[in-house]
Amino acid sequence: MNVVFSSRAKTDFAEFVKFIASDKPQAARKWAANIREIINGQYRIVYKIDDKNDTIVIVTIHQAKRPVL
Repeated sequence: MNVVFSSRAKTDFAEFVKFIASDKPQAARKWAANIREIINGQYRIVYKIDDKNDTIVIVTIHQAKRPVL
């Protein structure tokens, strides 16, 4: 499955990075490479994008009714 960002999402992302970079360029780079998440119903799916290997890595899946360990 591919993750596709809409044009609006790409623009928003670029604006956030630009805003952060105006004050703290290194923080902007870290934020841009940060872990992302998708909420689907009661499930929180945390993932990161590994551009080097052209891979999406699922870090964890958490179900809302399950206690956090």
